[in-house]
Amino acid sequence: MNDSMKMGLVKVITLFSILLALSGMAAIASADEVPQAPIMFYGAVTLNDANASSGTAINASIDGKLCGRVVTTTEGRYQKLTVTGNESDDGETITFTVCGATAGTAVWHASPTPTMQELDLTAVDDEAPVVTNANANPSSIVADGIETTQLNVTVIDGCRCTVGTVTVDLSAIGGDAAQEMTYIEGTDIHTVEVTAAESTPPGAYGLYVNASDVFGNCNTSVCIDLVIKDVEAPAISNPDADPESIVADGAETSQLSVTVVDDSDIDFVTVDLSAIGGSAVQVMESSGGDIYSTDTNASMDTPPGTYYLYINASDVFGNYDDTSVCIELEIETTTYAKGDLDHNGQVADAVDVAMMLQASVGGITATSEYDLDGNGQNADAVDVAMMLQASVGDITL
Repeated sequence: MNDSMKMGLVKVITLFSILLALSGMAAIASADEVPQAPIMFYGAVTLNDANASSGTAINASIDGKLCGRVVTTTEGRYQKLTVTGNESDDGETITFTVCGATAGTAVWHASPTPTMQELDLTAVDDEAPVVTNANANPSSIVADGIETTQLNVTVIDGCRCTVGTVTVDLSAIGGDAAQEMTYIEGTDIHTVEVTAAESTPPGAYGLYVNASDVFGNCNTSVCIDLVIKDVEAPAISNPDADPESIVADGAETSQLSVTVVDDSDIDFVTVDLSAIGGSAVQVMESSGGDIYSTDTNASMDTPPGTYYLYINASDVFGNYDDTSVCIELEIETTTYAKGDLDHNGQVADAVDVAMMLQASVGGITATSEYDLDGNGQNADAVDVAMMLQASVGDITL
């Protein structure tokens, strides 16, 4: 055999040895996790000093991992609770729970043959049911005694068989203070269909649930939110302008006010001032209570006359009234001294002179105020001359 053949043989033998060693290690490791024969437990079971009812769930776990479960079919007894484990679990504690409450312990012993072991279990349930997923569908209704909503909650208490009664307090909306909710078979859901009495004020309501188990532990901390809708527009009254009339000079003001009441909260109150040169949706602010007000003037180009300024009041549910109530405001004829073209109270000042000169050459529009001599011609040469004379005190306009 030459050297190259010898070298190849050595490599093959070495590789085979490595594979053999690895397979042995895997076999040893897997042997530790080979499921062992089960231990089958049986015995009496009590919950809160009473025989556990048929349908009670019993769980067994090793190191927090579920390794057996049975549901009783006989009151006060359980049979064939098969607990499984691995060889590596040998000597570990098996913890038994009844409806979530610790009921006893035992030790896991790995064995190649199944064994039977009697173990009486005793548990104390002092935990109230857990209530979640509280909801109303739909979430808002009208208080007319007709429109309905479905109230729902999820109630969990260790095992389903120990949930006692689930009620909801409907007294705030005209119903029973302890209205029982119906259990939906095969789920953890309890439900009831309700209406709101016609006398129920609009607003948000928290309808509290009372979930109790058969041992008297109860949970009253969860409520179902329900909104009772308002379907009436706000009532608007006492429209007032103080003073009742102003001059259209863009300066003199009047305070506009109304009283607005509603069964629910007011969203906004506005007044339409577009006819006197203001905003069509001028906000009126609450001054406390039910009175809403705003100050306004009239633009200089507002013609004299009586104006009806309509109010729009809306509540948080979108009910509004924008046509039934208005505030009356009188706009008076504006009179200014002859020669006071800029309406600043000073006759024939520098601005007035400049305005007359501009109007005379068509730079600005000349109104009847520019006809100082009263000949029907606005800003003519005589008007300009009179303005200049008055500006230096030679004449009085």
